[in-house]
Amino acid sequence: MPDPCEVLPTADGPRRPAAGAHDVLLSADRVILGGSGAVVPRGAVLVRDGAIVWTGPLDRLPPELGGDRAREGCDAADGGRSERVGHCGHAGCVEHVRLPGASLLPGLIEGHTHLALDAGPDPMGALARRLGAGEYEGVLALMRANAARMAASGITTARDLGAPAHLEHILRQEIDDGRSPGPHLVGSGIPLTTPGGHCAVMGGACDSDEAVADLVRRNRGQGAQWMKIMVTGGFLTAASSPFHSQFSAQRLRYAVRAAHDAGLMVAAHAHGTQGIVRAVEAGVDSVEHGTWMTPDGFRVDRDTVALMAERQVALSTTVNHRARGATGRLPWEQRLEQLQVMRAAGVSLVVSTDSGIGGTPHDSLSRALDLYRDLGLSALEVIETATGGTANALGLGGVTGRIAPGLRADLVAVPGDPRTDLALLHRPLLVMVAGRTVRTA
Repeated sequence: MPDPCEVLPTADGPRRPAAGAHDVLLSADRVILGGSGAVVPRGAVLVRDGAIVWTGPLDRLPPELGGDRAREGCDAADGGRSERVGHCGHAGCVEHVRLPGASLLPGLIEGHTHLALDAGPDPMGALARRLGAGEYEGVLALMRANAARMAASGITTARDLGAPAHLEHILRQEIDDGRSPGPHLVGSGIPLTTPGGHCAVMGGACDSDEAVADLVRRNRGQGAQWMKIMVTGGFLTAASSPFHSQFSAQRLRYAVRAAHDAGLMVAAHAHGTQGIVRAVEAGVDSVEHGTWMTPDGFRVDRDTVALMAERQVALSTTVNHRARGATGRLPWEQRLEQLQVMRAAGVSLVVSTDSGIGGTPHDSLSRALDLYRDLGLSALEVIETATGGTANALGLGGVTGRIAPGLRADLVAVPGDPRTDLALLHRPLLVMVAGRTVRTA
């Protein structure tokens, strides 16, 4: 007779795991693997120590991993909610979390966020006022709250592209240690800009090669994986121009080389065509925004687009859920045409929203995904772009973005089948970051 708590013996038999540690088997009507269109009907994923150790059809779970016991009673009714069955707390046990009627997929990846911004009407001004008043703990508290909202919405990895005082490093440690809920953070530290330039309030204004090298060293020393360079001005800093480069071509090349020598990848904030061209020629790894603006309109430089594809420079789209209704400086029809040109040329797209800017909350990524259908992508292709595709473009393909043995257990379960309705991604039943459950319905 089955044990009423339905725990499964591990392959190693009884053992004494770390306090609170246990293996988790998640089963669902379908498992979307996050690459090559692969979907496993009535699939399952086994998680151990924060990583995926097995995935496949539930009825093929190997006996040494508890397959015989897992199949008992696996025909649960389609309730559309998770059924957490079997964590008895004993050493050597596996908890079986059933997700009847649901889909299990890789966690979403937000390719461009600012956790230190509040998504209000004047986010940069609000940050400047907090910093001016010395409210660094207040900024960190805001970042914690924003990170928690992201994780609860199904975002399991986020690239933060600019925060002051290395606060992102503090938060990343808290999340990794399990002290704060949030996605795995890929950080860039303090962004490099010019005196009075875009995002100078964050503390990264440099006017010499020596200052640039020092900022690179400080960011690297605080665990940054990327270096953000504000190649052009931006719309949130009135004294800067989004149409023109803030750096000479020589200074930009120096900054990119210094970052690469330190082992950092380089993200270039660039709206204007001039800045995009200079950034790509300087050897950056991703272009943020890439809106091809000029003082007179828009001009996509197709030679630079071809160079982006050749050098595998990704475009971080920064498309938010309000984009279809945009009629101002960048109408959706114009942006859609730009994205189609770059995608057709072979440029990889990083799904991102620039969350934290006005009107773009940190938990809004799932609401922006339907926009990618306008590029001609199927719903499944959109999901794969927002998971495995973005992971690959950010150099994380060997870590996350797919459901495969050896990768980090970053998982989301949603009711129904998101291949037929992307809106289901707005309602996660379960979110797991590196094997830690941060949300259950």
